[in-house]
Amino acid sequence: METETIVWIVVAVLVLALIIGLALWWSRRSSGRRVDKQRQEAADLRRQAEAEKVDLQRREAEAQRLDAHARLAQAEADTRSAEAARLQAQARERSDELSGPREDVQERLRRADELDPDRPTAADRDHDGAARGTDGVRGEHDTRRGYDEDRSDRAPEPAHRNPDRRDDTGGGAAR
Repeated sequence: METETIVWIVVAVLVLALIIGLALWWSRRSSGRRVDKQRQEAADLRRQAEAEKVDLQRREAEAQRLDAHARLAQAEADTRSAEAARLQAQARERSDELSGPREDVQERLRRADELDPDRPTAADRDHDGAARGTDGVRGEHDTRRGYDEDRSDRAPEPAHRNPDRRDDTGGGAAR
């Protein structure tokens, strides 16, 4: 082989080595940039995750506070409900205790009405059911006291009128 051919082969090998070297250097450089970019992205993701983690912890604490408040309110409501049930039971018990004495009082009032000589009888009642007193004056039966009360100072009222009801003129009780 001639020298000139050997020189051209050596130059070709050197150029080829240089091209391969530049290609390797370029790929490592771009690979390094890619790695740096990935590192930067990872760091950004970590910062975002930390910020979201802090926000999430804050929201979880708020949710726990609300849950505790709700449990406290429920406990208070349960306590009030239990107290209301206790008071209702106590009221029923007292009402039951009073049913016997109430019946005794009613029976004594009926007996007093039977014995009272001034008590109007069925014959003393006029056509609309209002009682007349012993003097013939129209009265109104007071069911709370169990006797007829003379109402001659007022105009006669129907027997079905509620004595505790207010009159239509806006005045006091129509009693």
